[in-house]
Order: sequence, then C-alpha cells, then structure tokens
Amino acid sequence: MTMSPKSGAMRMSGGFDRDRHSRIVARLAEPPSVGECLAYDDMTDVPPQFDAFAKTHFMEHYAASGVAWREACPVYALALMAHGSYRMPDDEAEIETLWHELAPSPHAWCEAKSIVADVWREMDRNRGLTAGS
Repeated sequence: MTMSPKSGAMRMSGGFDRDRHSRIVARLAEPPSVGECLAYDDMTDVPPQFDAFAKTHFMEHYAASGVAWREACPVYALALMAHGSYRMPDDEAEIETLWHELAPSPHAWCEAKSIVADVWREMDRNRGLTAGS
C-alpha cells in the first residue's frame, strides 16, 4: 500500500481487482435463502415460493423493527418445518425445544414464536406457499 501525498488516502498497489471485489461483496450481502437457514442441509425442501414469501413477509412486517433477515431467517425455516405437525399453544413447549436445538439465531423463543404463529397463519391462508414441498 502507498499513501497519496495530496489526499492522505491509502491506495492498493498491485493488482486489486475492483470487479471481483464488487462481486464478492454483493454475494456476501445477499440475504440467504430459507434453505440456507436450516440447521442441517436437506432437512426439508423449501419451495421457491415460500422463500420469496418469507423475504417479502419479513420486509413488510419485521425489518423496520431492527431485526436483520439473517436473524429472522431461522424463524421462517422453523415455521416451514413445523407447520402442520404442531399447533400453538398446545405444542409450544415442543416447538420451543426445536427452536433451541435447531436455531442459531440469538432471538429468544418469546420473540420467535410470534413470527412462527404469524407465518403459520399466512401458510394456512395460502396453501400454495408450500406446494411442491
């Protein structure tokens, strides 16, 4: 690196590939798909329409509250996996156990469960979200 005498700015000497750097940064900034938020690869099939729904639903309902998609994504994955097999409040203790076992998100279950319930309501209204799963 060299220092520019006029601006005092640092400059990379050598072969800095600005295009490659931009592509890497863009890929890192991409929100992960719901499938990438599952605790284990191939835990369940994630239909593309559910992935699109999850990202849109998150942006419309939770992004403004300061929650990051990378933190909420495991909640959507859990909601997809547990939908149809569990009911709240009857099975809440079991779902909470799943959350603690499977979710790397720092969100407490008390925060996550409201999102799960909200996603389940949407899934019940629109069966096409899970078509093909």
